[in-house]
Amino acid sequence: MAKEEPASQTSILLVDDNADNLLALSAVLDRLTLRLVQARSGARALALSEEQEFAAIILDVQMPGLDGFQTARLLRARSGGDRTPIIFLTANSHDPAASLRGYAEGAVDFLVKPFDPAVLRSKVAAFVALFEARRTVQRQEMLLREHALEAQRRESEARYHSLAEAVPQMVWTANESGKVVYANRAWTEYVGKPPQELARWEDIVHPEDLAHVRVLAERAWASEEIFQAVYRLRAADGRYRWHLARAVSSRDAQGHRVGWLGTATDVDDQRRGEQRARFLSEASRVLGASLELREVLSRVCALAVPAAGDLCAVHLIREETPLQEVAAVPAVRERIDHGGPDALDTLGTAQVLASGGPVSWSAAGGVAGPEPLGLARCISVPLVSRGQLLGVLTLGQLPGSDPGIFSDELALELAGRVALAADNARLYEEAREAIRLRDEFLSVASHELRTPLTPLNLKLGLLRRLADQAGEGTLPAAQVAADIGIAARHVQRLTNLVDHLLDVTRIRAGRLQLQLELVDLAEVVRDAGARLASLAAESGSIIQVEAPEGCTGIWDRMRLEQIATNLLSNALKYGAGKPVQLRLEEEGPAAVVLSVRDAGVGMEPSVLDRIFGRFERGHSGRNYPGLGLGLYFTRQIVAALEGTISVESAPGEGSVFRVVLPRSRRELGASDGPALG
Repeated sequence: MAKEEPASQTSILLVDDNADNLLALSAVLDRLTLRLVQARSGARALALSEEQEFAAIILDVQMPGLDGFQTARLLRARSGGDRTPIIFLTANSHDPAASLRGYAEGAVDFLVKPFDPAVLRSKVAAFVALFEARRTVQRQEMLLREHALEAQRRESEARYHSLAEAVPQMVWTANESGKVVYANRAWTEYVGKPPQELARWEDIVHPEDLAHVRVLAERAWASEEIFQAVYRLRAADGRYRWHLARAVSSRDAQGHRVGWLGTATDVDDQRRGEQRARFLSEASRVLGASLELREVLSRVCALAVPAAGDLCAVHLIREETPLQEVAAVPAVRERIDHGGPDALDTLGTAQVLASGGPVSWSAAGGVAGPEPLGLARCISVPLVSRGQLLGVLTLGQLPGSDPGIFSDELALELAGRVALAADNARLYEEAREAIRLRDEFLSVASHELRTPLTPLNLKLGLLRRLADQAGEGTLPAAQVAADIGIAARHVQRLTNLVDHLLDVTRIRAGRLQLQLELVDLAEVVRDAGARLASLAAESGSIIQVEAPEGCTGIWDRMRLEQIATNLLSNALKYGAGKPVQLRLEEEGPAAVVLSVRDAGVGMEPSVLDRIFGRFERGHSGRNYPGLGLGLYFTRQIVAALEGTISVESAPGEGSVFRVVLPRSRRELGASDGPALG
C-alpha cells in the first residue's frame, strides 16, 4: 500500500490487479509528492471514488471481473465522475481499436506499456495542476463568499495562471461566447499569438473539423457535460496537428456558468500512426486482391489520394510499352492534363531510374520543384523486388494542404509493397505465357514428330510386304535401296528433333559445352550450302554461297554448322521459293560476318523482339513447320562464341540475319570449352 500522507494532499487513484504493476506506478509517481491510493479491482476503485475525490485515475485495461473500460463507464456514470481524468494503461500495442474505445469511454489519454515514466509523470502533473487549480479556485470562491475580498480572488486567479503556465499541455479559459480570455505559455508558443489577438476559433481549427467541434461544444454547453473532441489545430508555421481537447464549465461565486476551462493535448503522432497503419493495411489488401497489374496499380493510386498525398504516380519498366498509373486531386489533375504527355517528367522518375535511390524535395527547403504541377513537396522512390529495379513510385503534396500521413517513410513502405505486387503480377504473367508456349509447343511438337513417322511406317510396311512376297527369293535392290533411303531421312529428321529438345535441356541446365579448335569457316559455309541444296530444290529455291577461299578462327566446328544450317533452314522455310543468299565476309583481322538473306514473307516489327525466344516462330500455322527452336539455339551458340546476331525484316520484303563472330577468344585451345547457358 502507498505510504500514509496528510489528508489534504492531492490524491491519485492507481487501479491494477497486479501488485507489481501498482508498485511500479507508485515508484514512478512518488517524486510528485502525491497521495497514491491503490485498488486491485474495478469494484474497489468504484468504492474508493465514492469516498473521496481524485485528481486523476490511472486505470489498467485488462483486469478480471470489471475490466478497465467497464470501470471507466461506471466511474463516469456516478455523480461528479465526469470531472476526474482517466488515463488508460495497456500492454496491447497492436489494437488501434482499443485506444479509440478508451477515448469513447471518457479517457483523456491512452498509454501503451512499456511507457516512458517521464511522460506519465508529466501528464499526471498536468492533471494534478488542473485539479489543484480548480480546488484552489473553489477555496478562493468560498473566501470571496465569506469575506467578499476582491484581492483574494485576484490572488487565486494569479496562482491559477501560474500553475497553468507550468504544465506542458495547452490550457485556456473562454467566456460564454467562446472568446478566449486566457491561455498559457504552451498555447502561445504553439499558436504563435497571444489569446487577445485571436479573433475566433475558426482561425486555428482546421476547416474540415470546425463544424463537428461546434456541434460538440453546443451540445456540451446545453447538457452541462464535459466537452471532449479530437481535432486539428494550426501551429505558428501553418501546419496542423491533431489534439485531444477537453473543457469544463467555469462558474462564478454564485455558481452561474460564465465560460469554459479547457486543455488541449497533442496526439498527432499517435493519430497519424493509426491512420498510417490502417492505410498500409488497406493498400496491402488492395494489392493482394488481384494479379492484373494495371487494375491493382489504379486502385492503390486511388487509395493513396488524398489519404497519403495530393498526387500518386507509379511508373513501371517493361520490355514493351512502360506502364504508368496516376491519381491526383482535381487541381493537380487539371495541370497534368494541360501539361501534355511530359507533365510528369519533372517528378524525379528519370533520376530514380538512373541512381536507383529515392529523390525528394520540398519547396520550403529552397529546392526547385515541378512548377507546372504546383507541388510543394514530392518524393520519388524506387520499386525494388529481389534486387531488381522495377519502376518508380511518386507521392506529391500541394502547398497549404493537410500533410495527412504524407512522409518519406510512408512512401518507402508503400513502394516496397507495390514492388512486391508488381513482381508477383509479372511472375504470374510469365507463368501464364510459359503455359501458353508449352501448350503451343506440345501441339507443334506432336505434329512435327508425327510427320516423319507416317511415311516411315508406310515404307517399313512396304518393305515387309516385299519381303513376304519374295519369300526365300531376292528382293528388288533398287526399290529397297530407295525405300531405305527415304526411311533413313525420316529417322534422321526424328533424330534432329530429339537433339533439339535435348539441346534445350542442356542450355537451360548450363551443360552445353564448346569444343574449341582452329576451324575454316569458309569450308563450313560451303558444306552447309551443299548439304541443304536438295532441301532448297524441294522448295523451288537455290542457295547462293559467297565465301573467301579460307577464313580461319578459334571456334567449335559442330556449333558453326548448326548456326549455318539453322539460318539456311529458316530462310528456305520462309523464303517463298526465292533464292537464298549465304555470304561470309572478313571484317578486319579480328572478326567475320556471316549473313543469310531471303526474299520471302518477312516479319512484322513486333515479331523481331521475340523471334530469338524459345518456341517462338515468325509465323504460326502448319504451313511453316518447326518447333521454334532453331533461332533460339543460334543466338545461344553465337553468344557462347562471344559474337552477336541481329535481324532486319519487313512484311513481304524478306529477312536478313547477320552474325558477327570474333576470330579468337580470351580462352584458347581448351578442349573443354565454357558452358553455354
